[in-house]
Amino acid sequence: MPRAVLDANVYVSAIIQPAGTPGRLIERFLREASFEVVLSPAIVDEVLRALGYPKVRKLLRGADAQLWFEDIVVLADVVADTQLHGVCQDPDDDKYVAAALEGREISAAGFTRMAFATRTCMSSRFRAFRAVG
Repeated sequence: MPRAVLDANVYVSAIIQPAGTPGRLIERFLREASFEVVLSPAIVDEVLRALGYPKVRKLLRGADAQLWFEDIVVLADVVADTQLHGVCQDPDDDKYVAAALEGREISAAGFTRMAFATRTCMSSRFRAFRAVG
């Protein structure tokens, strides 16, 4: 089964706009189990922090974002945090590459311009990836 690491923005967008591409992607994961999500504690922390931002909470219209995300975490493969530095142009994205490596996965979605040391770029923001494309 394909495995994927998703950027925190994918989760935030999914709960705000369930009918959008990120929302449909998460719904596919939750309902069809057509792919596996790989998370790390660092990614979980970032998503929970983002879901708690006042601007995001305003857009949730009463939805319990933490409970929603906890359902995803329970179904995901949560791998150990591995420290990588200088792999991505944006150092905050290193945690996603680390999770992909720890989860033995190379598919990723939600990155604006993630570049690996080999200068390979991943998909643009919210574009579907091979696991669901």
